[in-house]
Amino acid sequence: MKRLHSLFLVGLLALLVPTIALAQEEPPVDVSLEWSQSGVVPGGQIQLAGVFEVPDDHHITDKSFGLFHVTPELPGVITVVETEYPEGEVEKGEENYRGTAVVILTLAVDKSVSPGEYKLPVRVGWQLCRETVPEVCFLPNGQTLTTTLTVLQPGATPIPGSGMVFGEPVVEETVEVVAEAPRTVSADEPEVGNGLEDRLTSALERGSFTAFLLVFIAGILISFTPCVYPMIPIIIGFVGGGAGGSKAKGFILSLFFVIGLAITYAILGVIAGATGALFGAFMQNPIVLVFIIAVFIALGASMLGAFDITVPAAIQGKLAGGAKQGVIGAILLGGVTGIVAAPCAGPPLLVLLSWIGNTGNIVLGFALMGTFALGLGVLFIVIGTFAGAMTALPQAGQWMETIKKALGVIILAVALYYIGLLIPANWFTMLAGAFVLFVGLFMGAAKKWEGLATSGKIAKGLGILLLLAGAFYFVVGLANVNGVSLTASQGSETVSPVDSPEEPHIAWQVNAHEAVIAQARKEQKPVLIDFYADWCGVCVELEHKVWNQPAVISAAGEYLPLKLDYTRSSAELESLRKRYGVGGLPTVMILGSNGEEMSRFTSFKGPDEVVQWLNRYSE
Repeated sequence: MKRLHSLFLVGLLALLVPTIALAQEEPPVDVSLEWSQSGVVPGGQIQLAGVFEVPDDHHITDKSFGLFHVTPELPGVITVVETEYPEGEVEKGEENYRGTAVVILTLAVDKSVSPGEYKLPVRVGWQLCRETVPEVCFLPNGQTLTTTLTVLQPGATPIPGSGMVFGEPVVEETVEVVAEAPRTVSADEPEVGNGLEDRLTSALERGSFTAFLLVFIAGILISFTPCVYPMIPIIIGFVGGGAGGSKAKGFILSLFFVIGLAITYAILGVIAGATGALFGAFMQNPIVLVFIIAVFIALGASMLGAFDITVPAAIQGKLAGGAKQGVIGAILLGGVTGIVAAPCAGPPLLVLLSWIGNTGNIVLGFALMGTFALGLGVLFIVIGTFAGAMTALPQAGQWMETIKKALGVIILAVALYYIGLLIPANWFTMLAGAFVLFVGLFMGAAKKWEGLATSGKIAKGLGILLLLAGAFYFVVGLANVNGVSLTASQGSETVSPVDSPEEPHIAWQVNAHEAVIAQARKEQKPVLIDFYADWCGVCVELEHKVWNQPAVISAAGEYLPLKLDYTRSSAELESLRKRYGVGGLPTVMILGSNGEEMSRFTSFKGPDEVVQWLNRYSE
């Protein structure tokens, strides 16, 4: 028993160590941007300095980790031709930077650039380490600054800037710069603006353990994406109902949930990375969906008291008393979440999958994917721990039992959502109506008014409303399934809800790849490709929050829009995915009229960002 407790504590420390730095108070690093001169003529060069003021008794870590950087977001006609880092102090084989650390970029401006002022976003990043007791390296930090580049009239003489930062001013000379409008992004040169994955790429190439910290942080960030949201009520329902009002048991159940999540996610990730499969595509497999549905129905029915999911007697004796019940369910639920969250394949995860595929290092890849999943699970541990205490608030009794059953209904509702991915819309309408009708009965719609307390009468009233709504949708769905049109008495209007005006949208050509590419060559227009799937939460979010915005639709008018729908993949779609090096969804890509890739993004972007991106690469 003592050995088991020791192993548990070691595992817990391994999970929490990456977050220890969060508890330390990090002093600020003041960063400013300075130009070497007042402006630059078209065809000339200018230097941009990022000046980092490092606090006393601290240092910034080695640039080779990929965390210390100055990264401007530039149009294709302005390029970085050289990056100069300061000379640091070498300690234990690593360069550390103290005092004032200056990173200088030399920019070249193409002759075609018109005189004027250009706003340039510049992303700066660093990792700060404290040198006094307690010594600690904080989480990577950064910010986005904005500076103005002034392009002068040809022949003008710029005024030199600060000699203290730059030393000798840049000699103004006309150089020939190959315009990159639009700029081509290759696999070896990630697009500017994808900061975290660039840092991760650098750390993986160097073999640095910083990669584990970065993927852990990436996991935490991914846990706040839309495709993880459906699992939040599930963890609240399962842990809240199974913890019996104990924070300790809630924490243990949440921890086992995350263990199941980490194991499943790591296995799926290694398989995807090693085979080149589309990570998250498991969700298009009906067998996987049936498994998920079965697990949710089983857990929901268990919460409603149909049966108990318990640990085998041989294992129960090895667990603390508070953790005997629900451990298998927690691990199983964590495994299902690993599958459900797979479509949340953000850019850092795509870097990991690519690295696993290129190196073939399955063992380290498994460890990195597991670390990513542990970061993804931090949110669930926090939610689950406090959910475990929720049922303790009103004291044990009928009220707590009602809460447990209500949470079971929530789990069954999620099962219904996934059933909707397998059946036609009319059948789903009918099934959803039956479920709402069931919930109405559960809330007491059929109970007698006499003898009910105020809360019982309110529940019965809501139950009657749900009963009527459920009956309505069940009848509508049943009629549609049988091809019957329900009409009003006049016979001219249907009973179904009034159709809303069609939502504005981009006129995508779906899966017509060869036709669109041929049209692009003929009309000399760029192509906008959206790699999409219904099971990809971020893809759906882009569809309903970005692609339907008037400004985005207008900017996309300069492109030939192509949507490749991977909801149900095919051999042709798989071939295109491998051709373009797409490892996960969402992926949105711009091709030139010659079919060459110019740019891509692989995470959610707001309408304003997408408009700027489209305008930058339109021809």
